[in-house]
Amino acid sequence: MIKNKKVAFVVALHQSKTHRPNGFELFNDYLASVYSHCQYPFKIFAFDNESDDKFEIENCPDNLSITRVDDQYKGGCTYTWNEGIKQAILEDYDVVIITSDDQIYNETVNDFVDTILTHEHRDDAIFGPLSNNPNNDYQKSYQPNGKVWEISGKPTDELNGFCLAMTKESIQNNYFDTDGNFFNTGKEYIWGKQDVEVQQRVGHSIVVGTCWVYHIKQGGWRKIRDSGLRKPTIDTYSTKDELHLIILWDENNIHEVEDTIRERFKIVKKLWIPSLDELRVDVLNIIYRFELPVEELMSVSKGTHPMFVFVVIDENPVYELKQTSRQLKHFNINLFNLKRKLRKGRSNYLHATDNIEETHDDLHVFSEIMGNQSIYDEWKEWRPTFNNLTDYFKELNSYSSLKYVVMRNFDNYPNEVQLDGHSDIDILTNDYFLFKAISGGKSRKNPMVEDGGYKVCNKVRINNIEVDVDVRHIGDNYYCIGWERDILDNRVLYNGFYIMDNVNHFYSLLYHGLCQKAPGGLSDTYKKKFLEFETEMEVGLNKSNIHDEEFLFGILDRFMKERNYDYVRPKESSIAFRSSI
Repeated sequence: MIKNKKVAFVVALHQSKTHRPNGFELFNDYLASVYSHCQYPFKIFAFDNESDDKFEIENCPDNLSITRVDDQYKGGCTYTWNEGIKQAILEDYDVVIITSDDQIYNETVNDFVDTILTHEHRDDAIFGPLSNNPNNDYQKSYQPNGKVWEISGKPTDELNGFCLAMTKESIQNNYFDTDGNFFNTGKEYIWGKQDVEVQQRVGHSIVVGTCWVYHIKQGGWRKIRDSGLRKPTIDTYSTKDELHLIILWDENNIHEVEDTIRERFKIVKKLWIPSLDELRVDVLNIIYRFELPVEELMSVSKGTHPMFVFVVIDENPVYELKQTSRQLKHFNINLFNLKRKLRKGRSNYLHATDNIEETHDDLHVFSEIMGNQSIYDEWKEWRPTFNNLTDYFKELNSYSSLKYVVMRNFDNYPNEVQLDGHSDIDILTNDYFLFKAISGGKSRKNPMVEDGGYKVCNKVRINNIEVDVDVRHIGDNYYCIGWERDILDNRVLYNGFYIMDNVNHFYSLLYHGLCQKAPGGLSDTYKKKFLEFETEMEVGLNKSNIHDEEFLFGILDRFMKERNYDYVRPKESSIAFRSSI
């Protein structure tokens, strides 16, 4: 990060009951992504462009400004962008990012800002990120590529206007008029092509491949009909709280530690644990996930003194992939940052759980050490459980930032299926850790994702039965990342839960049966299912060629090439993989 710099996000939002009913949900997700990942000081200048309903927020934060535009035809998107830029310049923001409400940001937004502030053309350029839906080829990607390069900025070779960023200096050097408008205010530019025009005035157009933005690309802006009103608020179900532990290895500075914890988390219980004595290595092995050599555990003072354990609730957990001295894995970044703040370079001082899997195991061992079941009961009280599949899917559906599909074998869900200890549900989701927290998942196999591994099977308690749920997720190479995202973007609601649309369902089953099974492993059940799809798919399947794997691979391969999807080896090494006969 560049010190003493701050960022303005200018965003136009719109909700229409007829044409864009999920407009406020999009904006909620947009807000959650910026607040979760932007590490620079920032402010969001939002413009509600004549939504059917009024967007209201209780206890609106100081760094969020929402301006209502009663007539969007006054100036379209261009008017809101110009007004947002004026406010950002007035409040002396160093970088201004022009956006819309159908975008999701991740931690690479910080790399975006870093590049803009340090680029040689920072005073006379417009910058754009990579994205899954950029409307051009050179910004299209499903992940950052680490490259930064210039394009001409001329028609058919310009940055797409879904996300444009400039420094304060670049704006001030390239105003359209003396009224402080940066974008052309002509009527021909109020709904489009303003991004093309402005790049012909500004000296340079730069693609920033260190940043990737997820673009949902939802239209429906300019058709509005009146209807009844409702009072939307920022969705309190965008995240699921988590239970965590913070272990202070001795009582030094306990009041300082406790005060700092209370600033960030809700403390539900404080435990005193005696010195571990002969149990020390066994307990430390559990706490440190069996990752440290016994010799190292024996050499430290942890567990040789009485310790304090704070049981806390993190109400807004965020996970990030980080490389530490021990491993590469996802960490709850709120706990991770708290550890760094409190340690201040002190070794053998404190420990905090990285995820709820650790919380479970640590509470269990402390409960056994103390002979006190109420300690482990903290986990039981926090862990979500469900009466039936209907309740489970209803809970999953209540989280606006979660996307999931049940991938297959769902025909009898939710009411006509008998759940037992042998049942399993195959899921694909956009967020493994959020899905796990909502589900109260307990990992079943090692090496689990939580420890930097690849096993995704979680036990979920439904109707007092521990049901296996395989939580496939974006980036796990079950399918290539572009296909995984497209599956979730095109999901459909079915009997109260989400499944793939028919095209993705058919081809994902074909891929699973051919690429993730041993040769000849395609079951008769799958073959029957493929024949059922033939009426809609029209790919030439019949009872004769359905047994010909080379013919089936040909059908799959045409689809993969048409969509620019890749055959990828799953991170879970126990899954078979082949990409051809």
